[in-house]
Amino acid sequence: MNILNFDKGLSLYEANNTFYFDLEDIATNLGYARPKTAIQDFLRRNADFQSRYVAHVDGRKLYDESTIYFFLGVSTQRDAREWLKYICLEVLPYVRQVGVKAIKGEAVRQLLASNTQTPALLVDLEIVLGDEAEQFCIDNHYYRVLGYLPPSEVSPVELSVFWKTVERLGIENFDTFLCPKYHNSYTLDGKWYAFKPGQFNTLEWDTRSRRTTFLA
Repeated sequence: MNILNFDKGLSLYEANNTFYFDLEDIATNLGYARPKTAIQDFLRRNADFQSRYVAHVDGRKLYDESTIYFFLGVSTQRDAREWLKYICLEVLPYVRQVGVKAIKGEAVRQLLASNTQTPALLVDLEIVLGDEAEQFCIDNHYYRVLGYLPPSEVSPVELSVFWKTVERLGIENFDTFLCPKYHNSYTLDGKWYAFKPGQFNTLEWDTRSRRTTFLA
C-alpha cells in the first residue's frame, strides 16, 4: 500500500509494519533506459533478493530495504550513491523516528488536502488505512465519504416537515450517520444525522397536513 510520497519521486509502502520500495521507480529515477530489464539483470545476478518482496494490489513487486541498499550499492548509474545517501540519511531516519501510525496519518492528511469528501475518497483511504478506513471516517465525521448526505440534500420537502416525519416513523427505520459534531435548529432531539440518499423514494409526502405515509 502507498504510504507517503517523498521528494525526488520516491514512494514509501508499508505492509505488516515493514517498509518497502518500488524498485522500478528507483531504477527509473536513476536514469536506466530500461528499468525493468535493469531490475531483472540485478535479480538474476543476486538471487538472494528475488524473494524479498511483497505484492502490491496492482501486481507490482515492492522490495525491502536490504534489496534497495544492495541494488543502489552495485549500480553503476551516476546518481546511485546520492540516492543511497538520501534513503539512508533522510528517508529511513524519518520513518523510524516518526513511526508507521504517524506516517499513515500524514498520508491521510495529504489525501484529504487533495480530494473532495466523496465516496471515491474511501478507496484511497483503504489503500492507506486498510480495514481501519471506515472507522476513521466515522471517528472524524466524514459522512460524505461513506455515502451519506445532509438532510437538506436528501429531503424532498422542507426540513421542518422532514424531521417531524423522521421522528414519527422512528429514526431507527432509516439508514443514518449520527454526527455529534454538527447541530442546528433542524435536528432530532438535538442530534444531527446524515442520511443515505434514495431511501425516501418509498415515502409519500403530504405537505399540507405535514403527514407522510409509506408507499406499498
